[in-house]
Amino acid sequence: MSYTHIDIIARYYRLRGFETLLPLCFDDNGLPTEKFTEQKYNLAPGRYPANFIELCKQEAEESITIQTEQLEILGLS
Repeated sequence: MSYTHIDIIARYYRLRGFETLLPLCFDDNGLPTEKFTEQKYNLAPGRYPANFIELCKQEAEESITIQTEQLEILGLS
């Protein structure tokens, strides 16, 4: 929802002739990503395989792809 507000402001300034950059930024790291990865791969908390960080990175990248597609479907710039 917060991107909608930011997008409205960016569009306003673009229409006024300003060069406006609106990069997407996702916070897909930390504890929520770890918990999601634990649940998806049925891992015991605190007992991670050697490639756990790579699994978390993979899940974060997939999440960013899905979120970007959803924002494009909504028509955000």
